[in-house]
Amino acid sequence: MLRAEQGSDWAMAFGATCDRCGGDLLGSDVRYTVNLDIAQAFDPMEVAPAEQRREMRGELEAAIRTLEALPASEVQRLADESYASFRFDLCPGCAAALRDEAKACFRGRQTPRPPQAGETAN
Repeated sequence: MLRAEQGSDWAMAFGATCDRCGGDLLGSDVRYTVNLDIAQAFDPMEVAPAEQRREMRGELEAAIRTLEALPASEVQRLADESYASFRFDLCPGCAAALRDEAKACFRGRQTPRPPQAGETAN
């Protein structure tokens, strides 16, 4: 069985250590991967028939011109807000803990909602 020194650059680069606790994954028979994509939903919840028939070429061209005029830092900020992708390698214990945390967060709604734009945190 191939083993890597815990915390080594090689071990981290090739998913040989748990991304949550740093434990050795190469010495384990079981490991888990977590893929998380967070994408902004741009489409409306319902599209009216009139919207489906509307010609949007002029609007799209105007939007492209607006984006092309933005500074690179603003384009990057918008991209970061719109999409993020993560991949994690986890040991069985951390996978179980993450599963429990996700259940509590999303099903039980036990985690308070973060403040929205214009709101203040309590």
